[in-house]
Amino acid sequence: MNLSQWWKPTLTVIGVEGMPSDLALAGNVVYKELKYRLSMRTGPLHDCDELIEQLKKAFMEAPESVTYGATVVFDNVEKGNGFCAPDLPENVERAVTASTKEVFEGKEPVYVGCGGSIPFMEIFSAEFPNANFLLTGAATISGNAHCANENLELEYCRKFITTVALTLSRI
Repeated sequence: MNLSQWWKPTLTVIGVEGMPSDLALAGNVVYKELKYRLSMRTGPLHDCDELIEQLKKAFMEAPESVTYGATVVFDNVEKGNGFCAPDLPENVERAVTASTKEVFEGKEPVYVGCGGSIPFMEIFSAEFPNANFLLTGAATISGNAHCANENLELEYCRKFITTVALTLSRI
């Protein structure tokens, strides 16, 4: 699962224009014009410009047996390369581990790797090549990240902030 979530590119339909939004109005018909907005999440080490060109070629050069003669237009709205953080320096890893154990009753920190395609981290890395980044988040299993009912547990957030503060004081 982790490999698919963080390292493999994914293509997702995030919007459709031209179809009824009310299911009661939907029918078995051919629509004159449909527009799709897609999101392609790149793997952390993939070049998004290269992937965009491959995707554009696949759409624009698709055979008529696939497009049924439809005119296909491809516009790139925005893009950004993914990011693969280097290993933490030993002193930072020790500080994170000690702080986490102190605040969370002896528990080890959990390194998830989620967010591997966050484009702004690639920009920061290019702009500050000698800087170390400790990417953190206060998400929990019940937090429903990036959903309509996203939430944070306040006690967990208090512990999380304390852990970050302790880590920074130890570096």
